[in-house]
Amino acid sequence: MQQGHINLSPSHKEETTAYAILVLSAAVESTRTTSHTLTYQLQKNASISVQERAFYGACLTDYVAALNSLYHTLVVMLPNCFFQGINDDYLSALASVNSCRDRFIGPAMYMSPVYPLVLADRNKALLAYSLGKLLL
Repeated sequence: MQQGHINLSPSHKEETTAYAILVLSAAVESTRTTSHTLTYQLQKNASISVQERAFYGACLTDYVAALNSLYHTLVVMLPNCFFQGINDDYLSALASVNSCRDRFIGPAMYMSPVYPLVLADRNKALLAYSLGKLLL
């Protein structure tokens, strides 16, 4: 089976799964690192404003949800080639990271040092989702 320039015959699908796992691993690690950064900012940085504290707290909740979805896909679904429902996990993770990203857009929070991390996580999750769609 061919999709675009990518051969999705069984042997190539195994390679695609390996790439999907690799990309998703990077997305999970990046998301986990940003989650730790948010936690650190909330617990240790007394200089952040009340507004930043509220944004970071809400984003941390979003990140917990994103990590749950990404981790489930990485540890349970991809290694076992269980692709039914995988799209939902990817989309749930993307929605959670997008929710955090959207919090930064309105007020002047886009100047926050956390904002570029959130954008990078969103792009990595989107790349993982795009590659994961090739498995369906």
